[in-house]
Amino acid sequence: MEKVLGQILDELKLMRHDLDSLKADVATLKNDVATLKTDVTTLKTDVATLKTDVTGLQAGQQEHAQILRALEHRAQENGARLTRLEEKVDSLQGEQAAFRKEVKEQLAEFKEDLLYVSKKVIQHEAKLMALGR
Repeated sequence: MEKVLGQILDELKLMRHDLDSLKADVATLKNDVATLKTDVTTLKTDVATLKTDVTGLQAGQQEHAQILRALEHRAQENGARLTRLEEKVDSLQGEQAAFRKEVKEQLAEFKEDLLYVSKKVIQHEAKLMALGR
């Protein structure tokens, strides 16, 4: 009977050891679960931060798109102004050429008139000199 009691005691000790081992495993699992919960909470916070960042980036992207459209519109306006300015310059150059031509023609006429008057003055002076002799 003592032998049976000794065997039972040995079995109880083994069971006690197994129970202690199971308790340690459960404690480790609880610790791992707590760590996982903390990690999940951290991930949720990171995801929320990323969502906020993405929203900010989208707003910035929309602002940049608006600025780009405004710059494109301004470039088109400047192009149209440049075209009008080029047309005015071309028109002024045409007017300048016509004015130069007119001035040259008037100058040629003036020269002819001046020569005619000079010849007449010389003729009159010759007649006056002939009369004065």
